[in-house]
Amino acid sequence: MTSAEINFSGRSTSARQSGQAAVILVLLLVLGVSAIIYSAINPAKIAIENDVKTANALALAKDALIGYATGQRTAGTYRPGELPCPDNNDTGNEQSTCDTPGSRIGRLPWKKLGIPDPRDGSGERLWYAISDVFKNSTQTGVLNSDTPGDFTVSGTTPGTSVIAIVFAPGPVLDGQNRSSSTAAMCATTGTTLARNLCAENYLEGGNQDGDAAFTSALATSTFNDKLLLITRENFFPAVERRVAQEIGSVLRSYYLANGYYPAAAQFPGNTSTASTYRGYLPTTTCAPVPTPTFPTWFAANNWNQYMVYAVAPRCTPNIDTSWVWVGTQSICALSCLGPIFGLYICLMPNSIDGSSLGCNNTSASTSYLTVNGIGGSIESIVMPASYRLGTQPARPCGAASDCLEDAENADAIDNYTYVKPVRSGTNNDSLIVVRP
Repeated sequence: MTSAEINFSGRSTSARQSGQAAVILVLLLVLGVSAIIYSAINPAKIAIENDVKTANALALAKDALIGYATGQRTAGTYRPGELPCPDNNDTGNEQSTCDTPGSRIGRLPWKKLGIPDPRDGSGERLWYAISDVFKNSTQTGVLNSDTPGDFTVSGTTPGTSVIAIVFAPGPVLDGQNRSSSTAAMCATTGTTLARNLCAENYLEGGNQDGDAAFTSALATSTFNDKLLLITRENFFPAVERRVAQEIGSVLRSYYLANGYYPAAAQFPGNTSTASTYRGYLPTTTCAPVPTPTFPTWFAANNWNQYMVYAVAPRCTPNIDTSWVWVGTQSICALSCLGPIFGLYICLMPNSIDGSSLGCNNTSASTSYLTVNGIGGSIESIVMPASYRLGTQPARPCGAASDCLEDAENADAIDNYTYVKPVRSGTNNDSLIVVRP
């Protein structure tokens, strides 16, 4: 081998080594850049996934609470719109009572709600606060569409008269101790409990102090609560439907038992009045017409002031009358003369014309009710009037226009024609067809 061959061979080996080193260097650079990009993207991806998990858990909790408030429970003194007390022992079950402000904030009672244990993106159980009148034990006040919530929320998700709040507490922050094995005096309850039962170890910004003022804000190093508010706008539509459906069931049973519906009560009263076909639901009637048997919570919580009732005249009874001498004028009298020597002679309901049963009271009218967009011969409807809007007067209503927003439903002269309301910021009515 010549020296030239040796020199050439040496240069070839060095070139190959330099090329390999360059390839390795490029590969290392690519891997390094990829690692930097991955480390930047992956936490963001994880954060998004955690936010989605939190949002889903909050939504599940809200739906479950509204479902509980509208459940078909008839035992005891249950009222539509009631919510369970919080879980203050971290067992998933509600407390038997929550009569103090501090006891009305705790974990979501997910077992009572019948849902899987909902957790936020950090793996923490959800917390929950409930207004006083809406709690199921001990009952206070009356609960209907105008019942305000206790809570005010400031910040990024503001609200007033908020009924309940569900919280995602997020990961532990500096100063919080979520140990289940050590105890401390809880600021919210004023009692010594395991640290994992104290609200201040999960909630911040005044959300933990047990009063009626709460805060919503973007996450920082000192605040990471996420709140979902239950307000009258997203709570009462479902509750009112539940009330109207149960009242509709009462009216259907009444019709099947008697062959007619009661006449409506004139605003603002609640006594069935002959020839009145739109008004309040009658909680009292005049013999021989029997009174509908409404649930005990209905009149006790003034729901009768929020349920407008309309009935086809032909589906009410044709009542025979007679003149009767009475000492005082009765609310059931159609008319009275007197006094004559201290007595009145009044035209009183006497008996029901059997030929008018089964919506055959054509002497009153041959028409059924009509509802725009709904076919069939409609015999009766219930219209939940919901909470007051704008300048509407306080309940009870003095006229249909004090309760209802749609002009067709509230016309001064009842033409037995109605429209199905479209709920909005200026119309919060709804309509349930009782029969058929």
